[in-house]
Amino acid sequence: MYWTVKSVEPLDNYWLLLTFENKEQRYFDMKPLLNTGVFRALKDPEIFRTVKVAFDSIVWKNDIDIAPETLYHDGLKEGLYVSIQRNGSRIIIEPPKANVSYSLNEMLSEITEDNILHCVETRMPTGNEIW
Repeated sequence: MYWTVKSVEPLDNYWLLLTFENKEQRYFDMKPLLNTGVFRALKDPEIFRTVKVAFDSIVWKNDIDIAPETLYHDGLKEGLYVSIQRNGSRIIIEPPKANVSYSLNEMLSEITEDNILHCVETRMPTGNEIW
């Protein structure tokens, strides 16, 4: 199946909100790519915000792009995602639309098998960002 991107919105902390032709929305975390190849230029927040839809996918200034299949298959549906900060003392709810943080004890008291859709383990920790 071919996934056509209909809209893209750059979010805080290098996330993208994508809407596909089938009306599904996915969140895509760009942080793991920002230390590789042409994607390094996207560390500049001004350049990151230049993202737009082009030719069924997305493209940034300087013709940096990503295949729509990658965006769809590696993108996350809205829901509860858990990431742990480098210092291990806080848990952050992701994708960024939730934009809520809890102490570890508060979060653990709310976690049940029913409300966790997926546990995300990000691939490239940098600085004090979430990993």
